[in-house]
Order: sequence, then C-alpha cells, then structure tokens
Amino acid sequence: MLMPASLTRREGTTVVPGEHIIESQMVVTGNGTYERDGQIFAALAGKVKVEEPETGGNKPMVTVGHWLQKDNTKQVPRVGQVIMGRVTRITANTAQVDITCLGDNILRQPCSGMIRTEDVYPKDVDIQVEMSQCFRPGDVVRAQIMSLGDLRHYYLSTAQLKLGVCWAPSPSDAQTIMIPISWNQLRCPVSGVTANRKCAQPKSDAQ
Repeated sequence: MLMPASLTRREGTTVVPGEHIIESQMVVTGNGTYERDGQIFAALAGKVKVEEPETGGNKPMVTVGHWLQKDNTKQVPRVGQVIMGRVTRITANTAQVDITCLGDNILRQPCSGMIRTEDVYPKDVDIQVEMSQCFRPGDVVRAQIMSLGDLRHYYLSTAQLKLGVCWAPSPSDAQTIMIPISWNQLRCPVSGVTANRKCAQPKSDAQ
C-alpha cells in the first residue's frame, strides 16, 4: 500500500482528542477519528494506525486506538460512568453528543448522548443557561451518564467541576485546539482567541 508521506510520519504517533492528523482527501476516516472542514482529527487519545483500503477502495483508512484499549473489549454504558464524546449538534435546550469512550475504553460503535439545559450546571448554581455559550459542534466533552434516557439517547450531565468541554477546534485555525483556562472559557494557544464554554476545570485550578 502506497501511503502519503505525511500519513507515514503520523502512523504510530500519539494524539489527543481534537488533534489534526491529515487532510481527508488522502484517506478514509475510521474508528476514533472524525472529519471537519476537509481535515481529519482524533476523537480519542491514542495512537494513529493506518489500515489497508477496503475492498474496492483506493484510499487507506486512518484510525485512532485508545492507548488503554484491549482487544475485544465490550462495554455497555452504565449510569454513573464518565464518558468522552464529541458534540454534534446543539439546540436551544440540548446538546447532542456522540459518545466514543467509556472510562478508559473506546466504543467500537459510538452511541448517542444528550445534555439538557438543566444538567449543564449543578442545581444550586443560579445561572441562565444558553447552550450556544456552553457547547458548540466539534467540542470534545467529558460528561457523566445520569440515566438511560429514551430509546435514542443516554442523558448526560456536566454538573461537576471536572466535567465539561476539554478541547475544541480553534475558529482561527482548524488544526489547532482550544483548551480551558477557566470554568467558562477556552483559549487558542496560537492566536490567543477566547470562547465561552462550560469547561472541564483545568487541572491547575483543581489542585
């Protein structure tokens, strides 16, 4: 299999959620990755792997396998579990999430989660929740499963300091990730641009 030189250099490297891997025109997205604006990004923290083209295809597939993943790991989401996922859509009252990781294990097939306005912050916090100021599509979030929800979604909560947005694509550069600097702001390390979110508390603040 003849691979682009840029992909050969990336194979076996460790990436974090939201980190740019390669242009999407060169490869097919696989498990642990997602496409945005013609670029492929990691949806998980793990190692980049390149697989042979599928039958009839002519492009290699790029995947990211969680560094703690074990072969044949099968997990069913449970109430109380902490998940990692990517926000796919927001409305005035909800944020929809593709759940890709349960604890330290990657899901072979993502499942759907939903964060409702009443589950963004603790009940005793007096704040007017605007979902567009808390989450945006493409954000990588850490949340907790609070109930099995309906037939289509698990209900998720970010109502703890350690829960919320962990990374987000920078609006000024799709290949750069923004990281939390406070409980309600992210910052791009390259441009210095900030954005409002419900953030997972930075480690330095939690100590």
